Amino acid sequence: MQVVQIRKESIADQVYHYIKRMILSGKFKGGEKISEQAISEALGVSRTPVREAMKRLEAYGLIQVKPRSYAEVIQLDEKEAENVAEIRAVIEEYVAKSIAGKVKDAQYQIFERLARECEEASAEQNMALVFEKDSSLHLQMAKCTDNNYIYEIMERLDAKVQLYRLSKCVTPEKVQRDVKQHYKILEAIKGGNGELAAELMRKHTLGIVEESDDQ
Repeated sequence: MQVVQIRKESIADQVYHYIKRMILSGKFKGGEKISEQAISEALGVSRTPVREAMKRLEAYGLIQVKPRSYAEVIQLDEKEAENVAEIRAVIEEYVAKSIAGKVKDAQYQIFERLARECEEASAEQNMALVFEKDSSLHLQMAKCTDNNYIYEIMERLDAKVQLYRLSKCVTPEKVQRDVKQHYKILEAIKGGNGELAAELMRKHTLGIVEESDDQ
């Protein structure tokens, strides 16, 4: 039988991930218009998959589709972002506590790699990459709960948190301090200390840092 190669992603999937990456990297900013035609020409695809991708991104909560074939990147106000952060903190506390002592070595190694890549990006002051790696690390943790609903909620909330982060002037020093907290969280998870993992995760998610964390 002839071997048939099956693409893992459709064209619409690829367009979806491209636009999402452009938004979360700060290339497309809050309030900016995204033209179907411009995306179509940039990627060399028809407008049909672009339109499909934009509908998915609207459902995801990153853009709002407008008449005349364009969309607008969502802008979050500070109050909305604070509400999202509070909900995310509660969920992430649950994730950290529920996976503590239960993560397999192979998965833990992925955590460590992402934490390291996050720190390296921070040292280079590549904020977009820091946020991307931080997002990947937290979502990988959510996957370990074996609860798809937790992962889906985390992914949607995370996108909104990233938009808020990109709209703020976050100092490199603050980012470096935040990414170092990953190692303490991972230590607690590996050691099976669920209560400590949850406490550290909440502080990390809300940006609450004790003086001892800087020493």
